[in-house]
Amino acid sequence: MASKSSNSTNLPRNEMPYLYLNQHSPIIITNQKTITFILTVIAVVLGLTLLKHFDIKTFTTAKPALDGLYLLVFVACVYLVVKNKRDSKNQKMQG
Repeated sequence: MASKSSNSTNLPRNEMPYLYLNQHSPIIITNQKTITFILTVIAVVLGLTLLKHFDIKTFTTAKPALDGLYLLVFVACVYLVVKNKRDSKNQKMQG
C-alpha cells in the first residue's frame, strides 16, 4: 500500500517552498510571517546596535570590523523583509 504523505499546507509537493540547510535536508517553510517577523527583529536589533556604536563627532565606529558585519547582515535582513512583503502582497493580488 502506498502511504499518503502528510502535507499540512495543501500544496502539491513540487510547489512547496523549501529552505535548504544542505543538499539532503530540506526544511519546509510553512509560515512566511514567522520568517519575516524574525528577520525584522534581527534588523531592529542590529540597527540599534549600529546606532549605539557610531560616533557622530568623528564619524567612526567603535568596532569597525564587527560593525561592518552588522551592517552587511542588517542590509540583507531589510532586503529580505521588503522582498517577502512585496511577494506576499503580489500573491494576495493574484489569488
